Amino acid sequence: MARSSQVAKGPMIWGNPVGRAWRESMLWVVAALAFVVLAALLSYSPDDPSFTDTGEV
Repeated sequence: MARSSQVAKGPMIWGNPVGRAWRESMLWVVAALAFVVLAALLSYSPDDPSFTDTGEV
């Protein structure tokens, strides 16, 4: 009976402090990238010059 209650579990990567810190750091990285993309989308203007613009013709 004791043997049946012991289920083989994988490593608890999300339960230990290192796993939680890793998950939280990935959350901050994704949030920062989302903020950069949002800022780029909100500040877009078709009148801005691009790297293929050679100036006025």
